[in-house]
Amino acid sequence: MKAFKQQWNNWIKKLKNTKAFTLLEMAIVLFIISALLLIIIPNIGSHRESASDTGNEALQTVIDTQADLYELSENTRPDSLQTLHNGGYLTDDQLQKAQEANLTISR
Repeated sequence: MKAFKQQWNNWIKKLKNTKAFTLLEMAIVLFIISALLLIIIPNIGSHRESASDTGNEALQTVIDTQADLYELSENTRPDSLQTLHNGGYLTDDQLQKAQEANLTISR
Protein backbone atom coordinates (compact mmCIF):
# COMPACT_ATOMS: atom_id res chain seq x y z
CA MET A 1 0.00 0.00 0.00
CA LYS A 2 2.89 2.31 0.82
CA ALA A 3 4.40 1.73 -2.61
CA PHE A 4 1.10 2.59 -4.27
CA LYS A 5 0.78 5.82 -2.26
CA GLN A 6 4.32 6.83 -3.16
CA GLN A 7 3.69 6.04 -6.82
CA TRP A 8 0.47 8.08 -6.65
CA ASN A 9 2.29 11.05 -5.13
CA ASN A 10 4.99 10.86 -7.81
CA TRP A 11 2.33 10.87 -10.51
CA ILE A 12 0.61 13.93 -8.97
CA LYS A 13 3.96 15.78 -8.82
CA LYS A 14 4.56 15.03 -12.50
CA LEU A 15 1.12 16.40 -13.35
CA LYS A 16 1.80 19.59 -11.42
CA ASN A 17 5.14 20.07 -13.17
CA THR A 18 3.69 19.44 -16.63
CA LYS A 19 3.69 22.59 -18.69
CA ALA A 20 0.41 23.22 -20.51
CA PHE A 21 -1.59 26.03 -22.04
CA THR A 22 -3.70 28.09 -19.69
CA LEU A 23 -7.35 28.81 -20.30
CA LEU A 24 -6.50 32.41 -21.22
CA GLU A 25 -3.96 31.31 -23.82
CA MET A 26 -6.48 28.91 -25.36
CA ALA A 27 -9.13 31.65 -25.43
CA ILE A 28 -6.74 34.01 -27.23
CA VAL A 29 -5.89 31.36 -29.83
CA LEU A 30 -9.59 30.63 -30.43
CA PHE A 31 -10.28 34.37 -30.78
CA ILE A 32 -7.52 34.73 -33.39
CA ILE A 33 -8.78 31.72 -35.36
CA SER A 34 -12.34 33.09 -35.26
CA ALA A 35 -11.18 36.50 -36.48
CA LEU A 36 -9.30 34.91 -39.38
CA LEU A 37 -12.36 32.86 -40.34
CA LEU A 38 -14.52 35.99 -40.32
CA ILE A 39 -12.09 37.60 -42.76
CA ILE A 40 -11.62 34.58 -45.06
CA ILE A 41 -15.15 33.17 -45.44
CA PRO A 42 -16.77 36.24 -47.12
CA ASN A 43 -13.93 36.31 -49.67
CA ILE A 44 -14.62 32.70 -50.64
CA GLY A 45 -18.25 33.56 -51.35
CA SER A 46 -17.37 36.52 -53.55
CA HIS A 47 -14.87 34.43 -55.54
CA ARG A 48 -17.53 31.78 -56.15
CA GLU A 49 -19.94 34.43 -57.45
CA SER A 50 -17.25 35.90 -59.68
CA ALA A 51 -16.44 32.46 -61.11
CA SER A 52 -20.13 31.85 -61.82
CA ASP A 53 -20.41 35.19 -63.66
CA THR A 54 -17.33 34.39 -65.75
CA GLY A 55 -18.76 30.96 -66.59
CA ASN A 56 -22.05 32.50 -67.69
CA GLU A 57 -20.22 35.00 -69.92
CA ALA A 58 -18.28 32.16 -71.54
CA LEU A 59 -21.48 30.15 -72.07
CA GLN A 60 -23.14 33.20 -73.66
CA THR A 61 -20.21 33.42 -76.10
CA VAL A 62 -20.62 29.72 -76.95
CA ILE A 63 -24.35 30.18 -77.54
CA ASP A 64 -23.80 33.16 -79.85
CA THR A 65 -21.07 31.36 -81.77
CA GLN A 66 -23.18 28.23 -82.16
CA ALA A 67 -26.12 30.38 -83.32
CA ASP A 68 -23.85 31.88 -86.00
CA LEU A 69 -22.79 28.39 -87.10
CA TYR A 70 -26.43 27.29 -87.21
CA GLU A 71 -27.31 30.32 -89.34
CA LEU A 72 -24.47 29.59 -91.77
CA SER A 73 -25.45 25.96 -92.24
CA GLU A 74 -29.27 26.29 -92.13
CA ASN A 75 -29.62 29.75 -93.76
CA THR A 76 -31.92 30.86 -90.95
CA ARG A 77 -31.36 32.27 -87.48
CA PRO A 78 -32.25 29.88 -84.62
CA ASP A 79 -35.24 31.08 -82.65
CA SER A 80 -34.40 29.37 -79.33
CA LEU A 81 -31.80 27.46 -77.38
CA GLN A 82 -33.88 24.33 -77.88
CA THR A 83 -33.46 24.72 -81.66
CA LEU A 84 -29.69 24.81 -81.21
CA HIS A 85 -29.86 21.77 -78.95
CA ASN A 86 -32.04 19.81 -81.36
CA GLY A 87 -29.61 20.60 -84.17
CA GLY A 88 -26.68 19.27 -82.14
CA TYR A 89 -25.11 22.67 -81.59
CA LEU A 90 -25.51 22.63 -77.79
CA THR A 91 -25.00 19.72 -75.40
CA ASP A 92 -27.55 18.74 -72.78
CA ASP A 93 -25.36 20.26 -70.07
CA GLN A 94 -24.92 23.54 -71.96
CA LEU A 95 -28.67 23.81 -72.53
CA GLN A 96 -29.43 23.12 -68.88
CA LYS A 97 -26.90 25.67 -67.59
CA ALA A 98 -28.09 28.29 -70.10
CA GLN A 99 -31.69 27.82 -68.99
CA GLU A 100 -30.69 28.03 -65.31
CA ALA A 101 -28.83 31.30 -65.99
CA ASN A 102 -31.66 32.66 -68.21
CA LEU A 103 -29.32 33.09 -71.17
CA THR A 104 -30.69 33.66 -74.68
CA ILE A 105 -29.38 34.04 -78.21
CA SER A 106 -28.21 37.65 -78.27
CA ARG A 107 -26.98 38.39 -81.79
